[in-house]
Amino acid sequence: MSAALGAAAYAGIPLTDRRYASQVTLATGHCAEGEVSNSRETLVLYMAAHRLAENLERIIAQGRAPSTPAAYVSAATTPEQRVISGTLGDLASRIPSDRKSDPALVIVGDVVALRERIQWFERVPLRGRRVLVARARPGRSKIASQLRALGAQVLESPSVSVNELDDYSALDLALVQLDRFDGIVFGCAAGVDAVARRLNLLNLKLDRAAGIAVIAVGQEATAPMERIGISPTLQLNGACHDAVTGSAPDLTSKNLLLVVAAQGRPNLQVELEALGGMVEAVPAYRYAYEFAHLNECLPEMIVLPSSSAARLVLTGEAGTSLNGIPMLAMGPATEPRLAGTEQSTSPSVPQTTSSH
Repeated sequence: MSAALGAAAYAGIPLTDRRYASQVTLATGHCAEGEVSNSRETLVLYMAAHRLAENLERIIAQGRAPSTPAAYVSAATTPEQRVISGTLGDLASRIPSDRKSDPALVIVGDVVALRERIQWFERVPLRGRRVLVARARPGRSKIASQLRALGAQVLESPSVSVNELDDYSALDLALVQLDRFDGIVFGCAAGVDAVARRLNLLNLKLDRAAGIAVIAVGQEATAPMERIGISPTLQLNGACHDAVTGSAPDLTSKNLLLVVAAQGRPNLQVELEALGGMVEAVPAYRYAYEFAHLNECLPEMIVLPSSSAARLVLTGEAGTSLNGIPMLAMGPATEPRLAGTEQSTSPSVPQTTSSH
């Protein structure tokens, strides 16, 4: 049933409607049998392509009028989705032979006529456009999700995984000497999880009673804190300049321990240091990157959500195949990463706090 609901929704066809259909019948297209003469019923045929003409003729023989609206939905919910509308009498002749091997279903009933007004998937502005969203950290990308909702075919690269360090001595030393700091800053879930594990092994606690502020940068850091019972003293909306300086009274001239990946978090460290304090960055985990093999299926646009993501995608062998592809740099800290490359770039857009 879920496949039928998804395909119908993306095709813009309601399976029921108080004016046209009060019930739905699901059947395999290989053996559409039984009484289906009820004109107020929607019939959905699975695996209908290979015996389509035979099945539609059987439905007509069972009492449905040849003029009953019908639709063939192939590759539903994917960028290759195609919907072919017709009637029981002529739908089979409308299907090109090269589409009959696609995964498909057929929807029969008066509700199909509503598609002309309701259809939406074919009208989304980025349907079928190939977009590469550069990544620097793991987790769900809001930007990629928003682009998919607009119909884009999105590739996220590189894929990012979190690995443990070979040596935790620097982190352990900092945790043992937490009383040297006014606060500890977390920028993501990986840092929170790594510190929690090391504190447990060292038989230590993050004791806010001792005056150590716990600072969460973004929801990615806040959510895992709540899961393990740590309540942040201060929450920043993000790592950008506006988010950090917006909390300046709480961060000015502080001695902070910044928990980062082995690759560092230079932009956040610079923003914190600009407030006049001392920032000691200590690695707690490391990222591993796997770059997509684009082959000949190159994107039409590249979205660079951060300077670190831009650096990963544009430098070295990974960026060689991307020369000449238009790019969208998000925020003033990202655009300078494009300097010295041969790529043409579209104007940068205002900095955003969306995760990438």
